[in-house]
Amino acid sequence: MSKRQPTASTSKRTLSATPSLSSVASSQFGSSQWDSDTEYVGQEPYRPPQFNRFPLRVYLKYSALPLFKHVSHPSISSLIRLAYAPEWPKFRQLSRPVGKPGRRVLTQVNRLTSDEVLAGQVKRCFSSIEPIVMGRTQALEDEFAPYMHLPCMDIVNFDEEDQRLLSNVRHEDDVYRVMQRYVLDTASNCLRIMYGCEYNSAFTNKVRFSIANRLLPAHHGCWDIFILPDDGKNKVPLVLIFVPPWEFGYENFNELVAPREFKNDIINTLDSQPYSSANALLAIAYDVLKGRGYKFIFTNYTRWAFGAFTSDYQRAGITNVYEADLVDLDGFTDFSFGPNGRSPALDRGASVLEMLVLWMQLALGLYAPARRPEAEYYDL
Repeated sequence: MSKRQPTASTSKRTLSATPSLSSVASSQFGSSQWDSDTEYVGQEPYRPPQFNRFPLRVYLKYSALPLFKHVSHPSISSLIRLAYAPEWPKFRQLSRPVGKPGRRVLTQVNRLTSDEVLAGQVKRCFSSIEPIVMGRTQALEDEFAPYMHLPCMDIVNFDEEDQRLLSNVRHEDDVYRVMQRYVLDTASNCLRIMYGCEYNSAFTNKVRFSIANRLLPAHHGCWDIFILPDDGKNKVPLVLIFVPPWEFGYENFNELVAPREFKNDIINTLDSQPYSSANALLAIAYDVLKGRGYKFIFTNYTRWAFGAFTSDYQRAGITNVYEADLVDLDGFTDFSFGPNGRSPALDRGASVLEMLVLWMQLALGLYAPARRPEAEYYDL
């Protein structure tokens, strides 16, 4: 998965002209499950016919990732509970034996902070944006429709182009494009709207992910490396490492986020039995960020984790796993893995898109969180 170029948005999807947000909120989610900073959304009954009132705050919380269909792999639905993916080959490019440059000083992984603290950071972050922007942004159709790719209730729906692309994923490059187009570009455009910037503005370029496998080339690598652009000074504010779910299973991901110590130089030799793809991913994040930045995200598409290295790179803090809400091409959202039919991501108090947009803002210095001991420790 290398030598990729970012793809531009060409979607012609439409927004619902009169999304019935109040009825959806009360019937599908229940009013008690709405954060206080989303309750003002959908309260204005009149909308001028030439405009949409785009409910960004609701979109951030309740949008879902599409269940794309790969012609050569099992369905995403069947892979959600794949315990372990096939063992990876040992990538010699990642090994750092004694005497080789780039030795890693990472000694341990800890839990970054609690779900409650992160949910509070999400709420404070989005509450700091003008309510009119987060809840009732007035805009012409073409200002939003081409850029909001993730479906959400009756607000944004798949169009024919989406159906065609997502039902016929054939190559590794197609998988990368699904991640880029539907998830990362959508997150970038949410930030663009939050800060009131044009699509081709300097700010928009600053918050747009790009593929960066060149930073750590590996023949037949199982991962893709995305970064937020640096400032020309060899900095990487944020790295996102994506591994498809058929290459990184449920228990692989649990191993990745588990608190642990690295003994016997295992983070450099990566010579465990069986081979640990989780340690390999952490080594990749370390190599990309060492001397360039601190914050990282891991995902296999259905599962996500967010983290940061300490300033000396000796320790890493990683969140619990956030499971994405998933929607099939017919528009049916899969809530099957949360208790009582609830979204598993919302059980942690924040959705994947909320956490992604929060981490982007933290990495770029757009949002300064309330200072807490654990946040200071991991340089959040």
